[in-house]
Amino acid sequence: MDPFLELQTSEGIKRAAAKLKPGNTGGDVMRAINDALKGSTFTGALRGSGHGVGLDIIERPYVSLDDETVLKPGMVIAVHPVFSPHPEAFEAVGDMFVVTEDKPRKLSKISPEIKVV
Repeated sequence: MDPFLELQTSEGIKRAAAKLKPGNTGGDVMRAINDALKGSTFTGALRGSGHGVGLDIIERPYVSLDDETVLKPGMVIAVHPVFSPHPEAFEAVGDMFVVTEDKPRKLSKISPEIKVV
């Protein structure tokens, strides 16, 4: 993965996670990802940078600018920043979090970095 994109993905996930609080929306989370990309040639995609996970693998709330679903404790959210315009080759890297009253709890225990061997 391009080191710049890896850094932007990591920063996007970090900023998105900071917005995974009760009362915020999927749109708030997407704006945090876009803020991480300021100054680069990319913006976050309008849609598709994350979603809720529950009875279905992809459900509301969506991490997109137009989703105003209010986050509540217990919601599981997958965050995987998608860039626009799409680079010629890229990987979607993400993490899953549980929204809590305090701070989001990351479910994955591994680092999101990609190692090329």
